[in-house]
Amino acid sequence: MSNDKHTPPGNGKPVLSTAPDVLAGRGRRTVHLGDLLFGGSARASSLIIVVVVLIIGAFLLGNAWQPLLDNTANFFASTTFDASSRPPHFGVAALLWTTVLSSLIALLIAVPVAVGIALLLTQYVGGRVSRWIGFVIDLLAAVPSVIFGLWGIKVLGPALQPVAHWIQAHLGWFPLFGSTQVTSPGTVFTASLVLALMILPIITAVTRDVFSQTPREQIEAALAPTPRIRAQLGPLLEHLRTTKLIRLQEEYVAEFDRSRRQSLYLFEHIHGESRERGDALLDLLREYQRHGFEPCDEAGSPRETPDYLPLFLEFLAQRPPEEAARLLGDAVNVIALLGGRLAERENPYAAVFTVLQEMSPVKAQPMEDAPARDMDTLLDTIGPGNDGSEPLLKPDNGMVQTVKFYR
Repeated sequence: MSNDKHTPPGNGKPVLSTAPDVLAGRGRRTVHLGDLLFGGSARASSLIIVVVVLIIGAFLLGNAWQPLLDNTANFFASTTFDASSRPPHFGVAALLWTTVLSSLIALLIAVPVAVGIALLLTQYVGGRVSRWIGFVIDLLAAVPSVIFGLWGIKVLGPALQPVAHWIQAHLGWFPLFGSTQVTSPGTVFTASLVLALMILPIITAVTRDVFSQTPREQIEAALAPTPRIRAQLGPLLEHLRTTKLIRLQEEYVAEFDRSRRQSLYLFEHIHGESRERGDALLDLLREYQRHGFEPCDEAGSPRETPDYLPLFLEFLAQRPPEEAARLLGDAVNVIALLGGRLAERENPYAAVFTVLQEMSPVKAQPMEDAPARDMDTLLDTIGPGNDGSEPLLKPDNGMVQTVKFYR
């Protein structure tokens, strides 16, 4: 037996191995010198930081111990801070009050704005704009807080002084706008604004990362209008969550792209390959353009034909609810036809078509199959009509044509 085979006891089947020495030293891991040096330096740096912090703490406590013993005021309740007097008389009540109040106000200002920016970047603005804004936010989050503090003292504070003086004169009785020893020459509100600007980039960056990592199916389920719809879409969302992407792509292509019976091109189930399909496509495209919806990619090329169901639903999502419901009712017969065929095949995507039928204000009616034409018949019918013009080249006279999802 060669050295590259190992026979484990019990089954008698050889297991190929390209490294017999690894099998001989099973459980042993090769450690490189660079890893040892890096790991040792990281641990040493961490230990040095801890030691330095402990030394600083011991130094501060040692110097403050005697003044704390000599202090004649209540350290936690007194608002007076005079450590130079003999005996000293100081307390941290004003410091604690200003810190807690300014932090709460800063959070009330920064959190809604940060969440709004994160939602805008992850749900509404995409592509290059989102990346550039996210890049700026990450840069601001990396700025040390002392820089924001100095900017607040040297720039924002003096700029707000006239406003602060006016507020103190008229609303100084309210603690939020009154002058304090801690925030002089400003107010607690001024300090809160500086702190809000300081924490805004950090909260925005963290919230944006959380939103961007939220599974898409959970977002779509949460946007479902009723618990019943969420329950109906549950099996499909679970299937999408637990199935590998490559498998989902194979299922989708086999179901919708390679089978005409489940094709997502609506007019194919109504007009087949007849001349009327071209007229219907042109009418639907004009309906899109009349409302400012261009079914094109960034390069200006058409993404799909106008009757592609996902594209049609994207258009409906941008219309007012009443108009979207009306157009959905026009197409509900085709949607019901596709949903029934998917349900027969026990396809989880059938739930989407069931939900669309329930959202339609019109009850679906049975449909006949689209007319099937062989190639010879198709070649005979392609060409100019009786008026001498191609159907797809008819001039647009500016008239609004009704989109018909039926023959």
